[in-house]
Amino acid sequence: MQQIAVQEPVTLPEANTPTEAAMPAEIAAPPAAQPPAAVDPAVPAEVAATIKVVLSLTRNMPAVYKAQLISDLATSLGKDLTVSVPGPRRSLRGICADLGPAPSAEEIDEARREAWSNFPREDI
Repeated sequence: MQQIAVQEPVTLPEANTPTEAAMPAEIAAPPAAQPPAAVDPAVPAEVAATIKVVLSLTRNMPAVYKAQLISDLATSLGKDLTVSVPGPRRSLRGICADLGPAPSAEEIDEARREAWSNFPREDI
């Protein structure tokens, strides 16, 4: 049975721009053979810079830590994308109940006749 050496967890600095002095040597310098990460041009410049820093920091991380980072990001993203379900809507039936009884058909016809009685006007 093989024994696996467990590495200490890598703690990244909490500052916006990490410094190489605060990082373990295995993570501080990205490998020279890998091309720079491509970032979508529609992303703001400071966000793109942060993405590039995170990608450069994760290139040398062991797979276990990368998996933990992805898991944490997925959990955080899931919380950010949750949509609250609105409660039941209030019925519109009776919304005008406080306005009193509706006008009768005769009252509507009378108002219509009054409104159209001068149409078309001859004095214009």
